[in-house]
Amino acid sequence: LRVNTYSPALRGATTVFFVIIGIFLTLGIIGFNLTIIASAGALAVVFAFISRNLFDDILNGILILLTDRYVVGDVVEINGFMGCVETLNLYTTSLRNLDGQLMIIPNGTISNVINMTKNWSQVNFTIEVSWNADLNKTMTILQTVADQMYQEEDWQEYMMTSATLLGIEKIAHDGIMIRLLIKTQPSQQWRVAREYRWRVKQAFDIAGINLGIPQAVIWHHGNLTSIE
Repeated sequence: LRVNTYSPALRGATTVFFVIIGIFLTLGIIGFNLTIIASAGALAVVFAFISRNLFDDILNGILILLTDRYVVGDVVEINGFMGCVETLNLYTTSLRNLDGQLMIIPNGTISNVINMTKNWSQVNFTIEVSWNADLNKTMTILQTVADQMYQEEDWQEYMMTSATLLGIEKIAHDGIMIRLLIKTQPSQQWRVAREYRWRVKQAFDIAGINLGIPQAVIWHHGNLTSIE
């Protein structure tokens, strides 16, 4: 992934460098006085002012590459835009979202980055069960389903660990929320979560465990008398 990221960026920077060198050498060969360009200080200032955004993009692009914030193939959220990094160069970062839309973000505007596939990923799974559910039985099923998946050869390449059962997260009128975490290989949390939900649904159906249902209490204060 890093080869696919750095190679286009370095090729682009190398191209710009040699184009600039080639322009100056060509001007020298045809006899153009280069001191005229050197003495055009005012023109240089104007050019720098106009190109300040471009320089910001290049500088931030270099910092993104040096700090290894993300690479091509990572799923990230940048300035509120979420998608898979499709291309990255010194000037822009291109994200492709689930709708197939390509979002091109100038590197100079990138301030906040959330990388969801850096080194490893994680399934943050929550489920709400009804008040009358057997919690010990429910937690045992959740852990057992994750353990069975982790022991299967087809899923070991995606899961780094089995589930870490955190316990009861919330008690509310609509049920009892239980949370667990599953550490996965980068970008595999969605695949693992979909399969895990499917297996939990099947296991709950067999065990007769129901999901939480919003409840409401209506208070009746007796007959109302009309006032004339």
